[in-house]
Amino acid sequence: MSRKFEANHAALVLFTGALVVSTMLVGFWTWSGLNANLRERGNARSRMLAWQEVFSTIVDAETGARGFVITGQDSYLDPYRSASKRLEQTLAKAVDLETRVDGAGGEAHALALSNAANAAMEEVTLTATVASNDGQEAATTLIRDNTGKLAMDVFRTMATAHLHVLDGNVKKFDEALADSLRAGGMSMAALGLAAIVAGAAAWSLMRVSARQEQRNARLAAEREKAERRSMEKSSFLATMSHEVRTPMNAILGFGELLEGEVGDAKLKSYARSIVTSGRALLQIINDVLDLSKIEAGMMDIALEPCNVRELVVQIEQLFGTQMTNKGVTFFGEVAAGVPSSLLLDSMRLRQVLVNLVGNALKFTDTGSVVLRIFGHRDNSVSSRYCLMIEVADTGIGIAPEKQEQIFRPFVQSGTQKEREMKGTGLGLAIVKRLVQLMRGSIEVDSKQGNGATFRIRLPEAEVSARLPKAMTESDPVVDFAVFNPSRILVVDDNEVNRELVRSFFAGTDHELIEAENGLQAIEAIEIEKPDVVLMDIRMPILDGREALEHLRQKRDLDLMPVIAVTASSMAKEEEVLRKVFNGYLRKPFSRHQLFQELERFVAKVDPPVPTAKEILPHNATDWRELARQLRETEANDWPGVRDGMVLSEVIAFGNRLRSLATKHGCPKLECFAKQLIEEGESFSLGNLEKSLAAFPALVEEITVSTAP
Repeated sequence: MSRKFEANHAALVLFTGALVVSTMLVGFWTWSGLNANLRERGNARSRMLAWQEVFSTIVDAETGARGFVITGQDSYLDPYRSASKRLEQTLAKAVDLETRVDGAGGEAHALALSNAANAAMEEVTLTATVASNDGQEAATTLIRDNTGKLAMDVFRTMATAHLHVLDGNVKKFDEALADSLRAGGMSMAALGLAAIVAGAAAWSLMRVSARQEQRNARLAAEREKAERRSMEKSSFLATMSHEVRTPMNAILGFGELLEGEVGDAKLKSYARSIVTSGRALLQIINDVLDLSKIEAGMMDIALEPCNVRELVVQIEQLFGTQMTNKGVTFFGEVAAGVPSSLLLDSMRLRQVLVNLVGNALKFTDTGSVVLRIFGHRDNSVSSRYCLMIEVADTGIGIAPEKQEQIFRPFVQSGTQKEREMKGTGLGLAIVKRLVQLMRGSIEVDSKQGNGATFRIRLPEAEVSARLPKAMTESDPVVDFAVFNPSRILVVDDNEVNRELVRSFFAGTDHELIEAENGLQAIEAIEIEKPDVVLMDIRMPILDGREALEHLRQKRDLDLMPVIAVTASSMAKEEEVLRKVFNGYLRKPFSRHQLFQELERFVAKVDPPVPTAKEILPHNATDWRELARQLRETEANDWPGVRDGMVLSEVIAFGNRLRSLATKHGCPKLECFAKQLIEEGESFSLGNLEKSLAAFPALVEEITVSTAP
C-alpha cells in the first residue's frame, strides 16, 4: 500500500510539474506569437500611414497651387506653402520606416516613391512660381502642357499600389493575430481541464495520504509499545544477569583459589571440576541471555587464539559423568592436521559444541556420541583454514520433514521421546545463529531411528601465530607482588565478592580498602586517596555510575583511575561503561583478568636495567634514520601485530623489517626479520611469540648504538 501510494504521489508530482511547464511553454508561445503579429502589424500600419501622409501633403500642395492659378488670390498659396514645408520631413519618415522593415529592398522601393513624390512636387512648385511671376495665362498654358499631371499620375499610381500592399499586410496580420488568440485560448482551456484532473487526483491522494498517516500513527504507536516492552525486557535481563552472575563470580573465584591452594591431587581435581562445571553453568546461563542479543542484532563475535583440542577435552569433562551414568560412550577426535591455534570466538564455539553434544546425549540411550574436528587449508590464502566439525550420535534420529524446523526457536522434532524430555527448544536455534555469525553453515543428516549427524563448516578461520591463553606459560601464573605496593579501594555491596578480591591479594604488600556502596566509596576516596578503585555498578544508595559522576566533579580526584566491575552481559552497557570508566571487568573475572586490568594503572617494581650489547654500525648516520623508523614501527605497527598474532600479518611485518634492514644495511635486523618469517611459515608458534616480544629490545639496542 505504501509503495503504491508513493508511486501515485510521484506520478502526480510529475504530472503537476509537466502541467506547470506546459502552461509556461504555451503561455510563452502564445505571447511570442501575439507579440510578433502585433509588431509586424504595427510596422505595416505605420508605413501605410506615413505614405498616406506623403500623398496627402502633395495633394494639398497641388490643390493650393491650382486655386491660386484659377483665382489669383494669394490665400490659396497657404496650403501649398504648408505642404512644401512638411514634405521633406514626411518623405524622410516614410523612407526610414521602409528601410528599417524591409532592408535594402525596402530602401530601393522607398527611394522610387520618394523620387516620384519629389517630381510631382516640383511640377506643382513650377506651376505656382509661373503663376506668381508671369501671370495666370502663362500658368494655364503650363498646366495644359500635362507635364505636371503626368508626374502626379505616376506618383499617385505608385503610392496607391504600395498602400494597397500595406493594407493587405495589415489584414493578414490581423488574421494571424486572431488565429494565435484562438490557439492560445484552446491551449489554456486544455491546460485548465488538465489542472482540474490533477486537482481531483490530488484530492484523491490526499484522502489516501490521510489514511496512510493514520496507519503510520497506529504503526508508530505499536512500535513505541514494542520498544517499551523491549526496554522492559532488557532491564529484566540486565537485572537477572547481575543477580545470577554475581554469585557465579564467587563460585568460580573461590574455586580457582582452592585449585591453586590445595596440594592433594584428588582435592585439586575436585576443585578443577568445580571451576569447569561452574564455567559450563555460566555458559548455560549465557545461552538464555544470548538469545535476546542475537534477536536484537547485538551479538558480536570476538576472535581470539583458540585450541580446538582443549575444547574437546572440556566437552568430555563436562559430559563425561552424564554419559557414563547413562551408558553412552563419548569419542572426541581431532585430526592431526588441525592447527593448534585458530582465530575463533572460543566462547561461542564452546557454546555451540555444548548445545550440540548435550542435545545428542539427551536423545541417545545406547551407543555413542562422537565429536569430530578436521579440515583443510585454503588453497588461495595460506593462513586460512576451513574448519569442519561433526557431532554424530546413535540416538532416535530426526524425521526428514522436521530437519529444517528444529533450527527454529521453541520448535522440537515432536517425537514421543522428545515429549518425554524437558527443554525449551532454543539450543539448536542459538547454534544456527551463532554459526552464521561466525560466517559458517550448519546442516543435519539423519533418519528417524538411525541417529543424527550435525555438520558445521567454518571456511574463514585464520591460523593464529599466538598460542591460546590456556597454553601460554604466563597465563596461569599471576603474582600481584610484581606491582608496587598500592592502596586499592574495592567497592561492592556483596561481602562474598569483596572477600574474593581480598583473597586474591593475600600475602602481598597491597592495602585493600572496602566500601559497600557509592556514597561510602566517595568518602573513602576523599580520606584514603587510593591508587586505583574497583567500582561495582549496581549498588544501593548510590550506584557506580553516580559515584563516578560525583568523583569526576572534584578537581583533585577527577583523574583517579576507576575500573568498572559489573555482572551485566549487555553489549551496549559494556560499550557505555568503557567510555566513561578507565577500565572494565565483567563478573565472573579470574585472577589473571584482574591482573591484566590492574597492569594498566599500577606500576610494576622496576627490573634491573640490562646492559645493551655494543653494535658497531658502518654508517651511523644511516642507522640513526633506521632507528627513527624502527621506533615509529614499534609505536604504530608492532602492538597490533603482537596482540592480533594473525599469521599473515606477522609474516608481512617480517617482510617490512627485512626491507628496512636491506635498505639501511643492518645485518642484525635482517637476521631478526628472517627468523621471524621462517618461524611464521613453519608455524613455530611458541618461538614466534617469543621473537615478536623481543622486538622492542632490538629497537633499543639499535637506538643506543647510534647515540653520539
